[in-house]
Amino acid sequence: MTPPHLDAPRAAVAVRRARAGDADAVAGLYAQLVRCRCCPRDCSKSMLLSAAERLDAHRFFERRGYAGDRKRGFVKYRQAFAGATR
Repeated sequence: MTPPHLDAPRAAVAVRRARAGDADAVAGLYAQLVRCRCCPRDCSKSMLLSAAERLDAHRFFERRGYAGDRKRGFVKYRQAFAGATR
């Protein structure tokens, strides 16, 4: 059962706005997803990934309460898998 704050019509509107470049719609949809999926499961955090050079995106999420200085991510792309050593 879908919680009332994440019903299909509202989610569809948010997705259309997000595709149109409405950043607040994206943030709102993500916040709804966190409330709907993470809170009932007693998750300790939600994490977002962003390319290191996307400073505007970093500021956007920091304004919404995400801490960008607490974790550091490392990425290995598929093309590098074959040459990987243990």
